[in-house]
Amino acid sequence: MSESYLFFYYLAMTISLLACLTVVVLSWKNREAPVARSMLALGVATFIWGFGFMFEAASSSLSQQLLFNNIGYLGSMSVPVIWLIFAIQYTNTGKSFENWKKALLFIFPLFIVIMVWSNDAHHLMWSNEHQTTSGPFLIVAKTYGVLFWVAVAHNYTLITGVTIILIRQLFTGIRIYRKQAFILLFAVSLPLVWNVIYIFDLLSLPRKDLTPMMFAISGIAITLGLMRFKLFKTIPFAYPLILQQMNDGILVFDKSNRLLETNPAACRMTGLDNTMVGQELRDLCELSPLLECLSITDFGHLDMESATRVKGKSYQLDKQPLFNKQKQQVGWLATIRDISQRKQTDQELKERKEQYFTLVEHGNDGIIIVQHGLVVYANSKMKELSGYLMEDILEKPFVQFISPEKRELIEKHYQKRIEGQKSSGRYEACLINKNGQEVYVEISASLIEYDGQIADMAIIRDLTAHKQAELENQRLRDKAEMASRLAAIGEMAAGIAHEINNPLTGVIGFSELLAAREDLPEDIMADLQVINHGSQRVVEIVRRLLTFARQNKPVKTRLNVHELIDNTLEFRSYVFKTANIEVIRKYDQNLPWITADPGQLQQVFLNLVINAEQAMRKTHDGGKLTITTTREDSFFSICIADDGPGMTPEVKAKIFQPFFTTKGPKDGTGLGLSLAMAIILDHHGTIEVESEYGRGTAFTINLPMDSSETEDWTVQQEGLTPKAGDNHAASILVIDDEEHICQLVTRVLEQMRHKVESFSDPIKALSKLETTSFDLVLLDIRMPGMSGLEFYSQMISKRPELAGKVIFMTGDMTVSDLEAQMQQTDLMHISKPFHPAILEQFLNKALKQQAG
Repeated sequence: MSESYLFFYYLAMTISLLACLTVVVLSWKNREAPVARSMLALGVATFIWGFGFMFEAASSSLSQQLLFNNIGYLGSMSVPVIWLIFAIQYTNTGKSFENWKKALLFIFPLFIVIMVWSNDAHHLMWSNEHQTTSGPFLIVAKTYGVLFWVAVAHNYTLITGVTIILIRQLFTGIRIYRKQAFILLFAVSLPLVWNVIYIFDLLSLPRKDLTPMMFAISGIAITLGLMRFKLFKTIPFAYPLILQQMNDGILVFDKSNRLLETNPAACRMTGLDNTMVGQELRDLCELSPLLECLSITDFGHLDMESATRVKGKSYQLDKQPLFNKQKQQVGWLATIRDISQRKQTDQELKERKEQYFTLVEHGNDGIIIVQHGLVVYANSKMKELSGYLMEDILEKPFVQFISPEKRELIEKHYQKRIEGQKSSGRYEACLINKNGQEVYVEISASLIEYDGQIADMAIIRDLTAHKQAELENQRLRDKAEMASRLAAIGEMAAGIAHEINNPLTGVIGFSELLAAREDLPEDIMADLQVINHGSQRVVEIVRRLLTFARQNKPVKTRLNVHELIDNTLEFRSYVFKTANIEVIRKYDQNLPWITADPGQLQQVFLNLVINAEQAMRKTHDGGKLTITTTREDSFFSICIADDGPGMTPEVKAKIFQPFFTTKGPKDGTGLGLSLAMAIILDHHGTIEVESEYGRGTAFTINLPMDSSETEDWTVQQEGLTPKAGDNHAASILVIDDEEHICQLVTRVLEQMRHKVESFSDPIKALSKLETTSFDLVLLDIRMPGMSGLEFYSQMISKRPELAGKVIFMTGDMTVSDLEAQMQQTDLMHISKPFHPAILEQFLNKALKQQAG
């Protein structure tokens, strides 16, 4: 029996220690809960208590037993205090339990522990310590002192207080809280009851304190409470405390309308006080309109609109019946809620909504909300941008307002955002308004919640003015770039013209002199014609290059439109042949010259010709290009038509828009026709297009004619045609740095029976002028060392009588300010290369003017 009891004791103490550790672990895992830390401390203290008493029983010497007994007191004196703190926090029946109050509770236990460890000095706790046996145990017998019984009374008082607190919790009415309180009450009472039995020796058992063993059972009970009844998760609150602290007024009446209970909030709202409990409602109505309203109102909730307003505040009333378990009405409950702040908030919210509505409706940007692909909201600006009525916008697919080429992109971005994928929220597009016109816009879209569902909100900004400015800037930049390029081409063309025209003058001139001989064989004559014809082709190429290079100088001059068109067609003659394109010219030869910028007009013609050529090659690798000129009232009309694929009405409506092109990015910029339109408008003319898909395209240019300047080129040339008998021998000086030109001019003039002296060095020519008089001077303009203009200036300073007797020769009239100087000085000039016959005509005209 003794050995069985001993085994039972050690087993129970071991289980007790394990239970304590379990409580510690669970408390640590739930350490954020309100009472977890108190439970953690309780588990540690109980473990120390059980540990000390268990090893006291296992020790054999008196000193060891007293040591472990003292260690056990560290836990036994802490457990009651911690239990009290736990109970207070668990039930929350008082105000916040500050740390300094907790510290006060530990002062006496700390004093007892000190006295235990210093008992040998004063013997106030116990005396006469000696070892003896009790059943199977070797125990320490003591004579307990006064301080020991004071400590016992202290601990019993605290444990009793904990018990009372938890017993009160049994009546909170909530099932889970009652079960929690029962578990905790059992855990507290069991060790207390057993300790009383041990202290006062109420049972004939071995004198070994089994209080720690009882904590094993308590630990299991607490563990059960933690696991099953969520001891740390659900902490009860005292109903009276909640009632007292509620912001809502609570009034309880019996069936006879007698006031049974009220809270401070209700007293503040109605003017009641606790002394009025027991009075009938009809006697209290005069205190407040709220009470009067309760007396005449049926059970139920009063809507916001019928809320009572008292002293500048708004209240909401709720009146509900109270029933007992037999479903019999025993009274009724009234709740009074101050909704002044909510009403104010609602009013502010309403005002903000109105402000928001004003901002959204009258903003400069269109705003729409799209849900399931349909427009569910649109503001006034959107109505203005689209030109549609609001009923024509709402519940319509948003993409139907977008230009066709952008619809797929818009739909793609919309679906990505709805599906939560990353997508650009800002992009440019074109709206199609009610009139079918395009409106350039920028769309900024983002996801929002609208009417409880996900939606896409788009802010639409009108970019029309910005785009127009941007296009204008781009046009100016392109024009400046084109001007820069043409200036470079002009410089290059001037050098090419001079370097080619000078040798060509000799080739053409000497070939024509040889061809004029009658003693040459036919085969040589044929060769000379080939040489002359090839040279003339080079002359035309250089002349067209110079004409094109002068596009950067918007100077209008009188010109023959037919020659300008032919020059333009000649640029593409090789392409026309290789592309199987037949050019048909239908010119009205009776049409006069017009005043225009030849370079700009050639740019227009060239652009239209190239567009027609590319369209025909793409369609059927060949075709017919027809150019017709007619007179329409006071306009010179030029029609350039092709038999290409034609255009659809949509393309036709956009062809003059900048940057619109049907070609690929490498084939066109979309600026050609817009620049052509600008050039024609600058000439006070019009450009129109007629096209039918599959039937070809025709552009018609109408340019105004000046009736005062309609004389034909043939009339102008009459002044250069020599008449019989005009010739007389003259002394002529020729200056040109090209020796072969000096020889050619000399030969031509000597055949005309004139006396000629030629120089390739202008310095020597000036020296000759000092000693010799001449009737006429033929002077090259561009010469190394001294230009023709410099020579002319020095010559007239020495021989002023020669000022009007000079014919300039030049291979390039594009030299800066050269043409203007020729006009200012009224000097004649002949362009290289020239035919001997043309030279003869100029010479005869000059000599005729001198003869007066």
